[in-house]
Parts: sequence; C-alpha cells; structure tokens
Amino acid sequence: PSRKMGLVIQAESHKNELAGIYEMEYDPDTLEYYDQPGPIQLIYPSKNGRSVTVRHTPDFFVLRSQSMGWEEWKTEAELIKLSEQQPHRYVRGVDETWSCPPGEAYAQPFGFFYRIRSSAEIDWVFQRNLRFMEDYLRDDCPEVNPSIVTAVIKLVQEQPGLNLTALRAQVEGVEPDSLYRLIVTDQIYCDLRAIPLTEPDRVKVYL
Repeated sequence: PSRKMGLVIQAESHKNELAGIYEMEYDPDTLEYYDQPGPIQLIYPSKNGRSVTVRHTPDFFVLRSQSMGWEEWKTEAELIKLSEQQPHRYVRGVDETWSCPPGEAYAQPFGFFYRIRSSAEIDWVFQRNLRFMEDYLRDDCPEVNPSIVTAVIKLVQEQPGLNLTALRAQVEGVEPDSLYRLIVTDQIYCDLRAIPLTEPDRVKVYL
C-alpha cells in the first residue's frame, strides 16, 4: 500500500523489486511510479546473430522530477546468467553497472530512459531503517508533546552528533517512539543509510 501513489503497488520479489519500491516510495525525486506498465517492443541480435523481436513488460514506469522511463529490477546472479544467454540484451559495463541497449533504443525517441537495476545496488541498511520507521508515518501515530520537541531540538542544536541513546538519557520523559517520530517528520535528522536504527548508541542525530 503506497502512500505516495494512493494505491497498492505489486512486487514479484521481496528481496529485489520490493526493495526498489521502498526506494521510490521514500525518494523525494520520484514523483510517481507504476508497476507492470504496458508492454514495449525490444529488437536485438540473439547470441547467434539472428534478429530477435520480443514484447517485454518492464517492472516499473517511473516519473522523476527531471526524467521518466522504465526500470527492470533483477538479482545480480540472474543478470549474470542472462548476460550469457542474451549478451546483446543484458550488458555489463566496465563500471559493473548493467544496461539494456534495445530497451534504451526503444526509450530514446520519447526522451525516456530504460534502466536495468540490480540487487547489488540495494542499500540494505537503508531498507531496514525504512521498514523500521513505517509505523511512525501512520496517520494514527501520536504526535510528540511540544515540550519534548523543544527540549530535544535545543539539545541537538547544542550538541550536534549526539547519539540516540545519549539524547534519550539527557531529555527527561522522552521515549524512543518520540525520537523516531521526530526523525520521520524531519524535526531532527540522522543518516538512514549509515547505521541501523536498532543500534541507537551508534546513530548520530542532527537538526
């Protein structure tokens, strides 16, 4: 159930496509995203050199602030295997990223992109933190007492980089739930890609 889209977005894989959904759901640059868009046509040489034409349904169509296009999410192991079977469709670059030349050729006349996304790109610390924080984004999550908000912000301003454990110890009456709510509502900040929130003594907090 996507808050951004106002409908349910489907994923075929919990450890790959669903991770992509979480990235897009909480990426401010991603405006909209749709699963299983209409099929597109790919034309490319087969392994033996014969021309192949296939109708292909990408995993997502994505609208970002400066671009739009199709994304296909696959595991790294799957991409390696596919590149051996279909070397002109799945191409690994010198920088270890993947591309799909026939997909890019189809998208180019529209000014769109076509991207292959690999499971190797997934930041699992970020994924873990996003899922941990979801309950604090719910509409029925209680707001934090204003006096607690004021005390927390004052302390973080005075001691930037204080960890969550120390912050809680120094503000009377503050509960972990209150701190997580302040993070998701952008009243205090921590780098969700750096440390799991389940390790509060290592999570540094800033305004």
